[in-house]
Amino acid sequence: RGSAGGCRGIACASGVREDPVVSTTWLAAHLEDEDVMLLDVRGHVWQETESEGVEVSYYHDDDDEYLEGHIPGAVFMSWLSDGAHLE
Repeated sequence: RGSAGGCRGIACASGVREDPVVSTTWLAAHLEDEDVMLLDVRGHVWQETESEGVEVSYYHDDDDEYLEGHIPGAVFMSWLSDGAHLE
């Protein structure tokens, strides 16, 4: 695939992007593009000591914060239920 419009790797309106992380300038210029999907993946990670030398990590996705305010058009994505493959 080509690199039209500076895009390579993930689909975007003018080609494909290599890196899914974009600048605020790029986002502002492409926010209305039909081929761009903005995912809001926010949450909190914390660790607790289970026993000596053993720490357990916990994650809480924060859709309440998303509902309080997000970039127009952004879709909330739960890292736990939509993106992580835990075994």
